[in-house]
Amino acid sequence: MKILFVSTSSGSRGGGELAMIPLAAELKRRGHVCSLWLSDHAKMDGIAEKFAPVGEVVRAPYTNTYDLPLRSLQAPFRRGTVRRVAAQLRGLAPDVIHLNKQNLEDGLDLVDAVARTGLPRVGMIHITQSAAYLKARFAAVRDAMARRALRRFGGIWVANPDNRYRELTAFLGGGAEIREVPNGVDLPDLEAIRTAGRAVRADLGVADDKVLVLAVGRVTFQKRPDRFLEVAGKVRASHPKVRFLWVGAGDWDDEWERRVTARGLGDVLTRVGWQDDVSRYYGAADVFLHPAEYEGLPYAVLEALAAGLPVVLSDRLRRDLTSLGEQTTVAVENEPAFHALLKDPETRAAAARYSRQAAEERYSIGAVAGLWEGFYADAGAGGA
Repeated sequence: MKILFVSTSSGSRGGGELAMIPLAAELKRRGHVCSLWLSDHAKMDGIAEKFAPVGEVVRAPYTNTYDLPLRSLQAPFRRGTVRRVAAQLRGLAPDVIHLNKQNLEDGLDLVDAVARTGLPRVGMIHITQSAAYLKARFAAVRDAMARRALRRFGGIWVANPDNRYRELTAFLGGGAEIREVPNGVDLPDLEAIRTAGRAVRADLGVADDKVLVLAVGRVTFQKRPDRFLEVAGKVRASHPKVRFLWVGAGDWDDEWERRVTARGLGDVLTRVGWQDDVSRYYGAADVFLHPAEYEGLPYAVLEALAAGLPVVLSDRLRRDLTSLGEQTTVAVENEPAFHALLKDPETRAAAARYSRQAAEERYSIGAVAGLWEGFYADAGAGGA
């Protein structure tokens, strides 16, 4: 089967974009031919480079919704873009198109373009909260436009499990075909990443008797780096052997530095920028903290589970992602459970075992790729 991934090209460098790569690699191992269409904007160079070993990468002039002056409100007026992209996608002659969207309203012109091809199609939406939910400007108009475009897609829409699936179902109402699927991750060799992690700890000056709490993601307010700093400040007093590390960068970089300096957190907290190989940082950590208020199914969380790390989430996100299971995560607001992870090696070891088991049973890329093959077949794609 020839599978063409089409990215709305947000350039977020987050899990919603990264999730395409292990999925395509696993599909290739199963005998499918995978390719990727995405914007020629420089912010997409990293994704293009990561996908290149898997299959053909097609770059084209395209401006993501959030780079337009009027954002999604401009999408209905981009008819030339729709016709041009539709013709190009048809010319690539895939058996099925896999459209990858970050949220409800980004890439609405691409939604129209993919629909215009008339080819079998499946679309993934990672963030399903509406503009009204997010209290965005012109929310009613933006939600109406997104709903109209998504309903006209004519293919299968896919969302992550739990609240993401329920929100998309409620947003689109009856008539839309919607499936749910987790993101999938490769399962690393634990001994190999822990060996690499020991070198990271040495570079950071984190001694073996210290507990390292890790976060991975864009430094932007949606990921709640402010909460990460607040937690570091509170923990420092009661757990002097705990250290904190954030891997990533973003539009909140300057504010991060200002708050770290103002609160005197430099002795317990470090941040490094984007890394080509994040696995060694998972190998260096003892606990993974993902402080975001809302997400799809965060790829970083799944990587942490696969790396055998106890996972701490915000209470709201934990309630959104119930399928992760009670044994695999704790809420940062649940201070007894959180502090037990920081204090007790046996508690961390037990949580780590549950994490790895969950990754193996539910989030391995092999299991997830099998679900996607079923979606492609149901969309009307030809056989492999």
